[in-house]
Amino acid sequence: MTLKPLFAAVLALGALASGQASANYTCTLGFVSPSGTNPVHVGQQFGFSVLVSFLDFGPYPPITVKPFEVHFHGTRNGVWDTGSGQHLANVAGNYEETIMSYNPGGIAGNYIRYATIYRNGQFVCSTNSVYAGLL
Repeated sequence: MTLKPLFAAVLALGALASGQASANYTCTLGFVSPSGTNPVHVGQQFGFSVLVSFLDFGPYPPITVKPFEVHFHGTRNGVWDTGSGQHLANVAGNYEETIMSYNPGGIAGNYIRYATIYRNGQFVCSTNSVYAGLL
């Protein structure tokens, strides 16, 4: 065996052991309506399910650790209404979590939402967009 392949293998194993291997993230967003309706009537609950899937080396943290910041973005009746994003919750990785709210009335409209996910202040990924109607 020559020194070049041996050196490359040692470097690769060293990177894995030191935790420098990068993770691959996939983020998804879903709309949740316990009443089964969309649009949601005044007084009914609704929410968004968030899943941040990733592959990383080493043990996964317990689900009580929530390192991923969820920032919601989107429109109401076609007009941007979230500014630079609303940080409503943190979520754990590899475990779907639901962020619930209710329709208080007075905010009727057609909403499109997506989320950007951050870990330690660094952008990780964006989700798909979902529709939520409020009456």
